[in-house]
Formats: sequence, structure tokens, C-alpha cells
Amino acid sequence: MQGPGSFSNVPFVIISGPNGYLLVYSPSPGAGFLIASISGTNFSDPYSNAVMAGITSYANFSGTWYAQSQQNGGTVYYTSASYAGPWTQIGQTDYHTFIIPGTTTPVFNVQGGLETETFLAVISNTAGGGECWYAPSGDTTGVTDATIINTLLTSPYAINLLPGTYWVNQPIALPNYAIIRGAGRPPLGTTGMTVIKAAGAANFHSVMCSAGWLGNSGSVATGVNLSGFKIDANNLVSRCLTLQTYDSTVEDCSFENSLFQGIVLDGKNEAGTVPMTTSAVNNRFHRCVFNNNGQYNFLTVNDTTANGVYTDGFLTECDMAGSTIAAISIQFPAGWLVHGNHAYGLDGHGFQMGKMQNTRITSNYIEAWGQGGTGGSWYALDAANTGQTGNGNIVNANIAWLSAAPGNAGSTVDGFAFTCAAASTFRAVVKGNSLYCVPAAGFTAANGIVYTNAAGTSVTEVISDNEVTGNWTNAQVQVPAGGAMGITQTGV
Repeated sequence: MQGPGSFSNVPFVIISGPNGYLLVYSPSPGAGFLIASISGTNFSDPYSNAVMAGITSYANFSGTWYAQSQQNGGTVYYTSASYAGPWTQIGQTDYHTFIIPGTTTPVFNVQGGLETETFLAVISNTAGGGECWYAPSGDTTGVTDATIINTLLTSPYAINLLPGTYWVNQPIALPNYAIIRGAGRPPLGTTGMTVIKAAGAANFHSVMCSAGWLGNSGSVATGVNLSGFKIDANNLVSRCLTLQTYDSTVEDCSFENSLFQGIVLDGKNEAGTVPMTTSAVNNRFHRCVFNNNGQYNFLTVNDTTANGVYTDGFLTECDMAGSTIAAISIQFPAGWLVHGNHAYGLDGHGFQMGKMQNTRITSNYIEAWGQGGTGGSWYALDAANTGQTGNGNIVNANIAWLSAAPGNAGSTVDGFAFTCAAASTFRAVVKGNSLYCVPAAGFTAANGIVYTNAAGTSVTEVISDNEVTGNWTNAQVQVPAGGAMGITQTGV
């Protein structure tokens, strides 16, 4: 048994140990303590002398226990063959020192007044890895937290970030199998729970990213697991999160205030010089929140292989607002599930889907697109097929609600647009969707569903049955510039 909790708003961690001991460790700033119990009910200080008071962290490496305590503004270190003691003092310093997993001596010294605000505690230590708990340092320059988190990521430990703001002045670089868990993502625009935030005059391109993206590997990394925190680019950094992985899971996180993108699946390295050459499939993004992310909230880019790198992905139950180009843009949505998302308050498009094949877009709610001041053609769903046969697409049970006129009266605001390029085939089932237009003016045109063949070699075959109501200029438009267009429908 082990895990975190709180009592009277003071956090603690419970760890069951050998010989019936139950440790309760409190990482509360300025009041860290460690108590033990044989029975699990009657707790007492296991250290008989006052010198072991004020324990701020402890760890077990290869059977040896290490502890650190705060005394008179300094840090004192102890070692023991058993956490029940006896403990032997091994050093003292006026700096706060972190014991890094995999080492037997302290390796980080952070000068000045942070000792009661930061700690590292390894609460399990097995042959395959363990668990780390870390609290924010309070260093707003971003040096402390970025350095420590990146160092922890070099060891086989799952990192648990306690509530607070972790300022970073460099990318958090994710290796293979990285696990970072926060205490929960805060609501939009708030700073509670766990926040990773870009610091100062940031001059890097992604707050968090795959380690290989920073270099020139061009290879796909093994999946990472991220959950329960917010990344705030602080209007300083281009991206919140950049991944080059397969089989990753990102859930219950939020991504805010990037200059350009919230999450990016990138087909090239940071410099844009080395393309990925293998497939990065089955990445999963669940229950995330995106807000105020420049151009795109979710983007796949530089997908240069013939059949796509980022195929067979999952993007579900996310909230998205405040993008200037599109809430979601997937360059090669082959085998994707885009389900249950809510996109609203969009300056540009809702969803962009290019080279669509075997993809399911279901049960999404898209409202108020084209709200920016730039004139153009804006769509709740802009789906295209270029240079291939795109079979097996399903667009079902979505709601497109144009609640307000576009930000530029010269704009066209359409609901769904399906475009088949030259020498291409687009096949889909488009059924059970509801498209409603509230405004009756303030735009050049507003069409419910638009099917377009771009050339004489285009083939569009769709089964269509939808509810298209309100003040659309046209409920449905077919633009057959040649080729073959077959719309089988009982409705529109």
C-alpha cells in the first residue's frame, strides 16, 4: 500500500515497508516529517534523537537508505541499512541537495532559501524502476525545476509532480517510456493543481518534447505516458508539447498560451532537417483542454512519407478554443478516431482532415468558427482527399452550430466541406449529423454541406443523410468539376 493524501490541507505520502512498518512522509514546505508504525495505527517518530527531526526527503537505492533533514537553515544527510535505524550522519551543507535515483551521493546543489520548498522522494524502488515525488522549487527563473525534472527523466522512475507551478527555462525532454503524472490539471485560465510553465525570456521551441526531436535522430521513440497537469507556454514558446512517438498516452492535461501550437506530432526534427522514416501509430489523446494556442490546438505536420507517419491515432473528449487557423489539423488521418470533442470560439476552421482514409469523425460539437477578422472560406469540418483512394470514412453524429456571423463579413462560412482532388477517390458515410446556422446575414455565403470534385479524374461516392437547418444559404452544394460524383441520400 502506498500513495499520496492530505490532512488539514497538508499533503502526505503513505508507504508500506518491510517488517510491518508504515511510513508517513509529509513534503509540506517547512514542515517535512517522517513517522513510522509497526501496527499501522500507533505512530511514533522512529528516530530517538532530535537530530533526525525535520526530514524533507528520503530514498532507498540498492538496499541502502538515505535521508535528508533541515536543521538551522542547512541540510544534513544520513545513511542507514534500514529506515528503522540506526542512522549515521554522512554530510552537511548550507545548500538544498537532491539525491538522484541511481546514485548513492547527492549530486544537485541549489543555493539559497529553497530548502523548505523542494524535495525529491523515491517511494518505491524495484529492479525495473520506481516512483518519484517532486514539488516545485519556487525558482521562477526556471533553472531549478527544468534541470531536476530532466535529470529525473534519465532514470527508470515514474515522476509524480505535486500541486504547484514548475517554472522551466528549457524543454522537458522525454526519453523512451517516460512517465510524468501531475496532481491534476487546473480549470482554464487558473494556476492551481500542477502547472509546468515557461519562464522568463524563453528562447526554446517547445515546453515539453520527445528527446529525439531536439536532436537529429529521425527515429520514432517508444511511447510516453503523460497525465494530470497543465503546460502553459506563457505566450513565450512556440509549442506546448511536441511528440515523435508511437503508442503514447496523453490524458487529462491542458495546453495553453503557446505562440503557435498546443500539441504537435512532428515528422521532422526541431531544425526541420531530418524527416522520420518509420510509422508512429496509435498515439492516444484523451480528455485534454486546449486554449489560446496561436494557430492550432492540435497539429500533425511534416508528414512526408507516402502513406503517412502519424496514422491510426485517437483524439477524444477534448475541449478546444482560441485557435486562429484550426482547432485540429491532421495531415494524414488514416485510421484515426476523432470523437466527442468540443471546439468553439474559433477564428478559423474547426477540423482540417487531409488525405482522409478509414477515419471516424463522430459525436463532436463544433461551434462559432470563422470568428476572426481575416476574410476567407472557413469550415466546421474541412475534409479532403489528395492523390489516393480514400475509403472507409465515417462522419456521424456531429453537431455543427454556427452561433454567430463570422468576424469578417466578406467570409464564407460553410458547415462540412468534402473535396476530392484530381486522380483521387473519396468514399464516406456522412449520416446523422446536425448542422444549424443561426445568423441570417454578415457573410458572403454559408452552405451546410459542400461536396467538390476538383477535376475530371476525381471520384466522390458518399452515403448522406443529415439534418441541415437554420439560415444556410444552401443546405447542400455539389460542385462536380468533372469526374464522377455519386451522393446516395435519403436526406442531405
